Amino acid sequence: MFGCRSLSLRAPSDEKVIAAREMTRLGQDALMDGRLKEAEIRFTSALESCPNDIAARRHYARTLWQKGEFDQAIAEMTAATDQPCENPTWTVELGRMLFDRQQLAGAMECATRALVGDPKLPAAWKLRGDVFQQHAQLQSALEAYYKALSCGSNDSQVRLAIAEVHQKRGRPDRALSTLQRIMDSYDPGNEPSEVAVHYGVALAALNRHEDAIVALADARVGQPENPQLSLQLAKSYLALAQPEQARAEIMTALQTHPNEPELLATLNALDGTLSRIAAGASDRQLR
Repeated sequence: MFGCRSLSLRAPSDEKVIAAREMTRLGQDALMDGRLKEAEIRFTSALESCPNDIAARRHYARTLWQKGEFDQAIAEMTAATDQPCENPTWTVELGRMLFDRQQLAGAMECATRALVGDPKLPAAWKLRGDVFQQHAQLQSALEAYYKALSCGSNDSQVRLAIAEVHQKRGRPDRALSTLQRIMDSYDPGNEPSEVAVHYGVALAALNRHEDAIVALADARVGQPENPQLSLQLAKSYLALAQPEQARAEIMTALQTHPNEPELLATLNALDGTLSRIAAGASDRQLR
């Protein structure tokens, strides 16, 4: 366990160390309960008593991140990980912050550093794969994700990332089989909506549009305002020659995303299709 006394040449008094640890404990409780302001005060107090307490600094960084103070959070997490005895898990956490801020070079550096310390750390391989996927290096991403699995990862996000890569490589069949494994690990009806969306997309790519509509409709429960979900539903309805249902999906999505370009473009195309259908029906009646 890291503590300020082992990291400082001039260690604070025992009283300050004990006080800092108690403040850190109280700060963690506040952070877990979502009391971010209190957590920030607790960790700041701990660091005033014990500036080299890297555990307090790590939790302080997490608090800042949840508050949306991303740059300061990254600075604090960098300080927490910049130690002679580097903690690989913390380094991955820093890398994930950098990745979320699109600082991909820094994220990859963190993944590499973490793997030097622990070559079998699944989270580091997952981070490495995510960076590769962002750079469209899909084969390298796939290898990193499979390495995460071989190192013992049970994270469904790793399998979901593998499915995404297969989908991007034009292999919806392999994406579907990977997604099915994730779906099977949950009780029916409790599958994450994100997985159900990808499952529906893979089904649609295999021209199984009726099944895709069922999967995407189920996914809507968890993502009721996801415009991409509505777009895919509309595409599947169109593939089944049901333009009215497709238009209804787009109109519903436009209620919450009135300026979404893809939705507006799809609506214009659907209106054109429905106008041609109506004109054709009118011509037949005149004949």
